[in-house]
Amino acid sequence: MRRVCSSSRDAEIVRIPHAERLVVDVLSGRLGGRGPALYVWLHLLAGRARVVRTSAARLSSELGFRRAEIRRSLEDLERAGYIRVEWTAGAHAPVAIEIAG
Repeated sequence: MRRVCSSSRDAEIVRIPHAERLVVDVLSGRLGGRGPALYVWLHLLAGRARVVRTSAARLSSELGFRRAEIRRSLEDLERAGYIRVEWTAGAHAPVAIEIAG
């Protein structure tokens, strides 16, 4: 099993910006489904770079969510201002996902 946080210096990597807003959005029903879990996973993948280059298929495989759930959650997170997604032309597949600052 891979350790996410191996020292106090690494602890910054797993700190989730907008965590309070995320909790409020989930509890109020503005954000639900797989979105919050996907948001945390994207943070773990992006690290300090705040950009993830991936696909819905890969995220689906890693998280065990259906591709449609991944796409819907990405759209919900983007609409709520948590992320910015660069989609491929025509295929509506994510290429790059930037965690909003």
